[in-house]
Amino acid sequence: MPTVSEWGLVVMTLLVLIAGTLIYARRYPTRRVS
Repeated sequence: MPTVSEWGLVVMTLLVLIAGTLIYARRYPTRRVS
């Protein structure tokens, strides 16, 4: 059973990945999905 610190690390990692993806998509809107 993972501890609170481990869960926090996982959540922070996911947030960073999602935020990075959104920022990258906004800065480089080259991929247009129709």
